[in-house]
Amino acid sequence: MKPTTEVSLANERVLIVDDEKNIVTSLQEILNDEGYDITTAEDGLEALERIQAEPPDLVLLDIWIPGMDGIEVLRAIKTYHPEIEVLVMSGHGTIDTAVKATKLGAYDFIEKPFSLDQLVRSVEHALKQKKGRSNGTRGPGTTEHKLPHCFEMMVEVKKAVMRVSKTHAPVLIAGEVGTGKEFIAQAIHHKSKKSNLPLIKIDCALRPLPKVQMELFAPNPGGKKPQKGSGRRGAGKKVVYLKNIDSMGQAIQAKLAAALKSPAGRKQGGLIPERVFASSSRDLEVLVNNDEFHSGLHEILKENTVTVPPLRENRALIPTLVYEYFEDLEEKGKVVSNQINEDAMRVLCEHDWPENFKELRSVLDQIARTVHPDEEISPDELTSLIRPVLKPSRKKPATPKKAKGDHPLQRTLRRSVVLCGRGLHSGIKTGL
Repeated sequence: MKPTTEVSLANERVLIVDDEKNIVTSLQEILNDEGYDITTAEDGLEALERIQAEPPDLVLLDIWIPGMDGIEVLRAIKTYHPEIEVLVMSGHGTIDTAVKATKLGAYDFIEKPFSLDQLVRSVEHALKQKKGRSNGTRGPGTTEHKLPHCFEMMVEVKKAVMRVSKTHAPVLIAGEVGTGKEFIAQAIHHKSKKSNLPLIKIDCALRPLPKVQMELFAPNPGGKKPQKGSGRRGAGKKVVYLKNIDSMGQAIQAKLAAALKSPAGRKQGGLIPERVFASSSRDLEVLVNNDEFHSGLHEILKENTVTVPPLRENRALIPTLVYEYFEDLEEKGKVVSNQINEDAMRVLCEHDWPENFKELRSVLDQIARTVHPDEEISPDELTSLIRPVLKPSRKKPATPKKAKGDHPLQRTLRRSVVLCGRGLHSGIKTGL
């Protein structure tokens, strides 16, 4: 058993956001009994006002609330208070909603009606993770201070992460949709000398350009940074992760390039972040040639590039990813099935996964929700789950099926060896 660090959760502040009074009352009573300091809100605007006045440690957020819906509230919380853990609740949740909530940064997605014991465990796990970050220790399930094992096994990715984490220079993380570029940004940040600063994610494809500019640049000429507590969103030292930088307007690209070019440019441009990470799912070289991306910014970013390969080039990771994702769900208090037989595992290994880890996780979420823990999922059942979520691949699997007499695919049990495609790996802790 791994050694654990005892973390006190006494008097942690929890905000419950739900318009169903009976649910709020039940949650308030049981969480008060656990020693938490509880406040409540009936809608999204009231919740954001309470968070602004006194940020809680954790928010229990119902998706279907009056006015601003829960997903938008979650987006706002993670934009302006990324340190707050959020547990999302829903009485009629869907896979898409759960995936969207997780992608936006929710710690967990809980379906109503839920077991109060399950909810208490999820609250405890989420708060321990938050506390672990604050204390510099690891809470359950967190991978912030290490590279997820799936990337550890990608030797070139690991080397690149170690190389760029030793610099203060901007970093470009390149790879297809769903390859885990954000995990890479987090790993680089937490291995760097600026790991004490918050890492703020800005999705350039979703955030309005004026708000992106506000995050990056001081409003006054000369580059004097706003004082802490000035009330401006961009204030305070931080590291910024610019997701989908190819969607950033070229005027801001040019300004960012000038600011990153030299210390003098940084000061003159008023660049706020101490360091910049960027990612793109598109080939920036092609965009530059088509005059769709600023060439100067590309020259700066490409000096420190981490390229993440697609999942279809690392099929041997799939059994480990499957097993570990189910383990993570169990750590959050969910009872799930990890009984995928060798034929079903081969279906997963041979699929091309056009959206990579993201789509694999969608399928695993469906398995966790629909397959009884005591049952195995058959290849036919698995295929029926894959098809609605993913576009079937038109390509043939890169790895042909083994002929009779070759190594069989081993069943994925704890600490067992699994064979998938041409790779051989142990079922050890990883991240998805």
